[in-house]
Amino acid sequence: MANLEKIYGQFDFESNSLEKSRGLKSVTMDESIGASLPDRQYRINEEIRRIFNHGAREDLEIGGHPDFDHLAESRSHEYGYVVSLFMDVAGSTKLGITYPPDIVFNIKNNIIRCAIETIQAFGGHVHRIMGDAVLAFFRNENTEIADSCINSLNCGTYLIKFVEELVIPELQRKGVNEDVGIRVGMDYGPSEQVLWGMYGYRNVSEITATSYYVDIAAKLQHSAPKNKIMIGQSFKEHLDLHDDLIYIKTEGSDKIPDKYVTPNYKRPDDSKMNYKKFVLNSDKYYELLPSPSEEEGNLKIQATPKKENTAVEAQHFYSCARAFKKDPNGLSRLGAEFKATFRLPAMSGPYRVKFRVENHGEDAALDDPDNFGNHEVFEDAKIRNDGTYFCSHWEHTSYVGLHYMIVSVWDKEEKNKIIGEKKFGVYVT
Repeated sequence: MANLEKIYGQFDFESNSLEKSRGLKSVTMDESIGASLPDRQYRINEEIRRIFNHGAREDLEIGGHPDFDHLAESRSHEYGYVVSLFMDVAGSTKLGITYPPDIVFNIKNNIIRCAIETIQAFGGHVHRIMGDAVLAFFRNENTEIADSCINSLNCGTYLIKFVEELVIPELQRKGVNEDVGIRVGMDYGPSEQVLWGMYGYRNVSEITATSYYVDIAAKLQHSAPKNKIMIGQSFKEHLDLHDDLIYIKTEGSDKIPDKYVTPNYKRPDDSKMNYKKFVLNSDKYYELLPSPSEEEGNLKIQATPKKENTAVEAQHFYSCARAFKKDPNGLSRLGAEFKATFRLPAMSGPYRVKFRVENHGEDAALDDPDNFGNHEVFEDAKIRNDGTYFCSHWEHTSYVGLHYMIVSVWDKEEKNKIIGEKKFGVYVT
């Protein structure tokens, strides 16, 4: 739990704020759990953006989308891509049977407040709050589509972990035994299939996106298991997520696959949509993401987009935080330089660092069906003036998808592993 407390604050529902039934009492708003839950003073936005190396950002607005606010005056329409994230608080209806409205309000509101800050921290825009649900859009004129997808996925994963590790244990500790959680759905709509415009009349209006893919995000959320993320086919295909991280939901004791969004609508030619949906293995994916605990680890990895044999650039990416560009023709030698730093006794050195590549996705399978282009190489580590060791290795970004650079530290004979493997997620688009 200490991991996420560094971002969301210590989730301590103090006093008797949840006491109501079973001989317990209700409370006023000032005594409520709202007074002890994270607000902007806990620096959720700043901490997440620092950990992911995203730079400063403030966005306190809600509604519409900044990229299309001008449509309110022009009354026109524009096409533009969007990644939609739909989150709701699951189990909140049952809370109303056991607890009075003020307590239910505070539980739901504080989950939503933290969701808003998390969405903003990952570059998303809160479009609408609907009772116990939040709709957010991830897109920006200066952001690559893949990065918008990545930001949405990272945001949803952090929200799931926040609820699992902080909210649920504390609610249970205070006697709230109802099955409270969240469900998240998300999908990507390409520009030619997302129309932005203003609905309604002047002063009774909303600028929003019209698209099958926006509507599907809500259906994906509804279909998601509790404390899970459900992604749509378009989203999955754009990032080319592999089977190690996603799976098909099953129903009943017979484990019948639930592959498609329902209702399974028909196209004009009477064929079924058969639009696929996938559950994210959020536990596995979270292990790839930057986190407060990673900062405390001995072995640290970052990567810089650069061409082979060129000067080192100042920009650096963290695991799964942003996408690298694929070399379009394989000739420009576009790639990534991976940099590993660690501390070990100098007297036990020198050390060698193993960089092991694990590729995934259709590109890698087409190029090398047997081995996906997987390989490994050792490099010498050099000690710096501050006593830390440093080692770098360049790799060509040849394949679209989510791949892994797996790093470990060995003795000079490459026989004994000194620091175990650490996995670094590499998106290529």
